[in-house]
Amino acid sequence: MNKEPDIIKFNEIKEKTGINVLDYNSGIYFFNNPDNIGPDSFFTVYEGDVELNYLGMADSYECEKRAYLVIGDLTVNGLLNMCGDDVGYPIQLYVTGNLKAKNISIATLSELIVLGNIEIENSLLALNPVFAQIYCGGDLSINNKAYIDEFPLTVKGKLKCPNFYVEIRQVYNFDVPLEELINIVNMNVADDTKANIVRVADRIIIDDEILAIENDEVDYTDVEMDIIYRKHQIFTDEYEEGNVSYDNVKYFKEGKNFWNDKKFDVVAFNEIKEKTGINVLDYNSGIYFFNNPDEIDPDCFFTVYQGDVNFDDLELASLASSFEYEKRAYLIIGNLTVNGLLNMCGGNVGYPIQLYVTGNLKAKNISIATLSELIVLGNIEIENSLLALNPALAQIYCGGDLSVNKAYIENFPLNIKGEIKSSNFYVEISEPYNFDLPLEEFNIKVSNIDEQNIIKVAQRIIVDDEILAIENGETDFADEEIENIYSKNQIFTPEFKETDIYHDNIEFFKKGKNIWNN
Repeated sequence: MNKEPDIIKFNEIKEKTGINVLDYNSGIYFFNNPDNIGPDSFFTVYEGDVELNYLGMADSYECEKRAYLVIGDLTVNGLLNMCGDDVGYPIQLYVTGNLKAKNISIATLSELIVLGNIEIENSLLALNPVFAQIYCGGDLSINNKAYIDEFPLTVKGKLKCPNFYVEIRQVYNFDVPLEELINIVNMNVADDTKANIVRVADRIIIDDEILAIENDEVDYTDVEMDIIYRKHQIFTDEYEEGNVSYDNVKYFKEGKNFWNDKKFDVVAFNEIKEKTGINVLDYNSGIYFFNNPDEIDPDCFFTVYQGDVNFDDLELASLASSFEYEKRAYLIIGNLTVNGLLNMCGGNVGYPIQLYVTGNLKAKNISIATLSELIVLGNIEIENSLLALNPALAQIYCGGDLSVNKAYIENFPLNIKGEIKSSNFYVEISEPYNFDLPLEEFNIKVSNIDEQNIIKVAQRIIVDDEILAIENGETDFADEEIENIYSKNQIFTPEFKETDIYHDNIEFFKKGKNIWNN
């Protein structure tokens, strides 16, 4: 259990604790003298070892919540956040022992001084170096990745990190010593760390091809250049489109990945078969895209992953990427896992959304609509929900079993070679309401199915005899009674029904909200 901290006026710290946080003789001191910023500034002071789940030093405008002295070891099981807006005085953390944290985010006007070792379980981001620093009196160990934006960094021991990206802001001179770029002093690279220092420019891993582009030495098309840059990105597209300096805090808190760990190629559609051996238009087998990409855009590209791939979310339909074919067309040669939402439900921009998986697909939720095609040669396993809406020029093909908690199928072409395993599988029947028609009449082909779990519905209402009687004008219920019958039998929540189901479902899924009227 942590001892309650003391709140001590800055100019009394040395007298009361014996710690000199402005020790100019040793070279260990805060760049920003708190006395110069506010003579009444205070520090939160812990005597002894401290363990916290989260330390948000940038979350407050109160001086003592932005300035900590820990006389002992500090452990932060989650995020140490020192990445906040400039409010006129700094964020300062001084640890006399060792520091352990899952993630650390630090930016402008923030100073981290640790006299012992710093051990980071996952990631370090040090961004926007103005009036900022990290000082480590021992070893700096980062188990995953670090990104240093010319951030003043002093490491007296060894640097241990498998992927340590250092941004070069100047004219791209990668021969300049690190000391000239980021104030690294007395830093030793651990012998057992392979290729840990990776010099980059503007969050892009630089190689000869990119340097040639930067120096106007090549004549690539805009599409080819974009592909080269994307392949060498350090951060994901979604993260790059946000405020990299500050949105990272949200990513850390939500446990989302922002590192572009996916190794992919971007292949012209008409070269896919030759380069990968995969025929995505195999008319003989009956497994093919309805929308021939060549007929839509002869210069179209696919993003191709070799091997199993894991995404937090996979967004194939957002407007941010909607006009670049290769961001709407993926081939996965292996298994695909999407921990959150696979979204193939977007506006019609004139060419399709296409996903082809040679192995199995697992996802928490899948949303798919017009002009979207999902082909999976193995099983599809959906933890929560499937919405397949507005079937024009769209399809789902599954070469194995389709497992899902709840699904709503709106006359959507569905070809399942194995079984459908679902507790509630709603199939919408358009007017006239003929519930005796076989599923094949509604573009649903299934080799093996338990009809008990197939619930035929009309316009997102579970149909029973009472509702059919209303629809056929055979009853004399009052308006209120009719409303009660409909509300009792509706599939989706009233909130969801009042939205644009085709597109707003994405927001419901992303926010973890329930759409089903349970």
